[in-house]
Amino acid sequence: MANENIRNFLNSYIENPDPRYAVMLKGKWGCGKTFFVDRWLVEYQQPEVEAGENDIVLQPIKVSLYGLTRTEQITKAIDRALHPILYSKGMQVAKNVLKVAGKIVFKTSFDSDGDGNNDGSFSASLDSLSLFDTNDDSIKGVRFLIFDDLERCLIDMKQLLGYINYFVEHCGCHVVIIGDEMHATEDAKEVLKEFKEKTVGREFEVQADINAAVDYFLGEDLPRVDWLQTQRDNIIRIFSATGCDNLRILRQCLYDFKVQYQLLNEDLVAQDHVILPGLLGSFIAVYCEFKGDHRDLMKNWNTTYGWGGDGREDSPERTAIRGLQQKYTPEKTGGINVLNSNYIAVISKHLESGEHITDFLEGQLRQDQAPLSAVGRLEQYYQMENDEFVALCQEVETMILNNAMPNQYVLGRALSYLAYYHEERLFWFTQALIARVKYYLREAIATIMDKDELYKIRGNYFAGLHSTQADKPLTVLQDINDWFEKVFMQKAESLYSRMELALMNVTNETAEGLEEIHNSSAPDGRSKYEMKAIFYRLDAGVLMDRIDMLSNKNIRTFATFVHRHFLLNYATEASEWFQTDHDVIMALREMTVEKVAQTLHVRRYSYEYLLKVLMAAEQRSSGSRDALM
Repeated sequence: MANENIRNFLNSYIENPDPRYAVMLKGKWGCGKTFFVDRWLVEYQQPEVEAGENDIVLQPIKVSLYGLTRTEQITKAIDRALHPILYSKGMQVAKNVLKVAGKIVFKTSFDSDGDGNNDGSFSASLDSLSLFDTNDDSIKGVRFLIFDDLERCLIDMKQLLGYINYFVEHCGCHVVIIGDEMHATEDAKEVLKEFKEKTVGREFEVQADINAAVDYFLGEDLPRVDWLQTQRDNIIRIFSATGCDNLRILRQCLYDFKVQYQLLNEDLVAQDHVILPGLLGSFIAVYCEFKGDHRDLMKNWNTTYGWGGDGREDSPERTAIRGLQQKYTPEKTGGINVLNSNYIAVISKHLESGEHITDFLEGQLRQDQAPLSAVGRLEQYYQMENDEFVALCQEVETMILNNAMPNQYVLGRALSYLAYYHEERLFWFTQALIARVKYYLREAIATIMDKDELYKIRGNYFAGLHSTQADKPLTVLQDINDWFEKVFMQKAESLYSRMELALMNVTNETAEGLEEIHNSSAPDGRSKYEMKAIFYRLDAGVLMDRIDMLSNKNIRTFATFVHRHFLLNYATEASEWFQTDHDVIMALREMTVEKVAQTLHVRRYSYEYLLKVLMAAEQRSSGSRDALM
């Protein structure tokens, strides 16, 4: 309704023969200000005017100020817009223009006798400002200028607004200014405030019109995809649930999804009724969250979801996850689970790397179109009769008791459904089932010797638990999850990470590879090794023995790695991971002092550099925040 009121006002404003004031349309970036004005211009019907053969009938002109640095560039943009109006009738109108304003500008072809042939060219110049300032009767039509992207203009605000004011006060033009003043500098805001008080008669805030934008995107803007047309209501519903009012993000999202969709096997698409709507819903939600405040949460969703759901009420992750669960309830998303863990992980990777999701998606389509497994059928419980429901739950329960689940994700998914039924008093979770689940999880991690693999098992289990979008706490699982966390942490503490193993086994062949591992994700997926303590669990004597086997060149390579890890070139906060590594770094420094005393020539030189780095690293790990090298 707000936008409709603005539209009605613009219709009356343009009919005012001499308004003597400008109109300002403001709103957040991406809310559709330009879209709103463009659509209004399409609908606008200019009143008919009596015009002779050689008269010039002006039309509304819209100019983007984006990136312009001089007012002359605005004038040239107006010239370009006027060009087809002025020279559409050939030489006679061109002569008439010269009568009004004759300075210099462009060259145009003309058809002097109207036979459709190009009779030559005409070099003329145009002072477009004079066309708006003249009282010449041959200039007819509306004198209407729209200046878009005000806050993105690089011209000094005072100079820019003075230029615009010329059209308002001296030319009697209708002027609309579009921009988001919140992104202007403080000085520019002060200038704009004064300008508005003097020149802007009415000011409106354009609201994001999701319905109109989606209709435009699907019908006129993006290459047409019939299936997307059928998802209009879902698109509007889920984008509304995101709370994002940046329509540019939605357009990018729909275009990106369209590209992925068009790569899919047509036969698989034709048979689908569930996977694609769910994926589209997740695509919209992840796109908006990724470009908003939850980029890291989306990137590390599977691991973070597990950490956030493990009973620690005060964890920031848990708070953020709960907020998203409340944001995307089934009532708001039309029953679509937009927080599907598998989808979030794949979509986030796609947004981060550009990697296509079509292979994953076709796998999901094939799996869904195969006969449903017992666990897969749990989702359809509300359609079942009692006997079928009880038999299915018993079948899944037997699979768990017989240790017959294919992986931890499916186990977590099955448990989530059964626990939800337990909370709803539809089916009862037994102590025997709890005991068997613990046994299964213990067996799954007992032989794992790779820390990354261990965290992957844990992440898959929690991803399965959270894949059903249960809308209430599953208290019956709390005992299992608390127990699993304890067993998991004991196992995790007994294993070395890939970074720790690389340091303890560093050789001339692997020294340069330390940096690559350093830039990769740690097992928990919550950050990279570069933001963690990596030395504190190492035996300093063993590590020094490995360093002593390196070439002179690679001792310096190792020293450069330490230099990088402790950010010795920068002033930085004394983060916890620096302090945790202190004791091992101090021990290495003491051993390196002895090496310097025992060696000669280039090797001594290499050890001296390592000692210099370790001394600075020890300062950092002792709490120094200054740049140390």
